[in-house]
Amino acid sequence: MMRNRLALACGLCATWLACSCGESQEPPSRYSRTLGGKKEGAPLPRVAADPGILRDQKTYQPPRPPGAPAPVGIGQVGEASAQPGTAVSALLKALSEGQVAVALKLYRAEDVAALNDSLEKIFPTFTWLDRLQTAVVEKLGAGKTGQLPGLGLAGMTLEPRMQDAEHATVSPNIALVIFGPVKASPSMALVLEKGAWKFKLDSPLTAADVEAIVGFHAKLQTALEQIVDWVEGSQTVDLAQLLTALEQALKGEDVQVGGPAPTTQGEPTTRPEPAGGDGRGRGIIKP
Repeated sequence: MMRNRLALACGLCATWLACSCGESQEPPSRYSRTLGGKKEGAPLPRVAADPGILRDQKTYQPPRPPGAPAPVGIGQVGEASAQPGTAVSALLKALSEGQVAVALKLYRAEDVAALNDSLEKIFPTFTWLDRLQTAVVEKLGAGKTGQLPGLGLAGMTLEPRMQDAEHATVSPNIALVIFGPVKASPSMALVLEKGAWKFKLDSPLTAADVEAIVGFHAKLQTALEQIVDWVEGSQTVDLAQLLTALEQALKGEDVQVGGPAPTTQGEPTTRPEPAGGDGRGRGIIKP
């Protein structure tokens, strides 16, 4: 009997020891919990730093996974290039500041490439337009410049008209001040290429076109000089006559305006060269 009791006690002890060798049945504390279902913890993901968060968040685009498509509306010159009105505003600004090289960069490169080596002969035109605008403001007030072709571009607003998803037009053709009668269409065409809106000529400029444009500017500069002399030397300026003269000048026609500015005794009859004696004028960027 005693022998049976000892055997039973030994069996119970062995069972208790076997159970105690397993995992604890108590809930694990917050210091002993496992990650990912594994006691050694789940592997932590690799974290790549993105320095782009320090950039301008209006234009910054986070990195995309390989093969992911670009966001809609992002073009060669940023998100704004997805709107044709942005290109129109940029052209207005460039022309109003006499930035000829900047203006041409808004066109398809292949359309205007032939003109890039002749920009020095175009710069004086914008010097004279700048001087004429100052004279008109003094004589007629700032509100009148918007009625005159080639002037008041900084305050002008033009809305493009969509033809389809990739083509638009805008009127009037403010680029007449660059191309003259050579590209004298009443409106300007825009085309969407690789996500960016560019102005488009009806055909790329040829060497003959460039020669004609340079000749146009030589004649236009002479006409603008006459008009400036008349406006600066007149007590009053007739707006209708000034409008006609400017329209004739921008068409490459001869201009007839009032006589030369009156001079006083001892005053030189020749007029000094316009500001920026190299003919580049205010705000003009040399390419």
